[in-house]
Amino acid sequence: MKPFRVIDTGIREGARNIAFDAALIELRNEGRIPDTIRFLQFVPTALVGRHQDLSRELRLDYCAQNGIGLARRITGGGAPLPRAPRSPAPATRRGSATTLRGPACGTSTRSG
Repeated sequence: MKPFRVIDTGIREGARNIAFDAALIELRNEGRIPDTIRFLQFVPTALVGRHQDLSRELRLDYCAQNGIGLARRITGGGAPLPRAPRSPAPATRRGSATTLRGPACGTSTRSG
């Protein structure tokens, strides 16, 4: 088994965390770094999937008014709102995936 490294990058803004992930993936694919496990935390940030429309998924006005950042992931999927440990958020099913909803940037109620 090849050794791997562990990195704890602490709390960062969403776009910085996503950029760090992209850099790790690129460097690993080039063989310039070993396999890596990274522990990370976000400041309040709504993470939107690669192909999602922000205005259809999030209440952008609420996010702006409450200091909740926005970041687009390099992967697809729903729009989770990472939260601090021990802060409650109700879970709601949407299709077959579980999406976090709460008073923060909760998923938009728009249809379509």
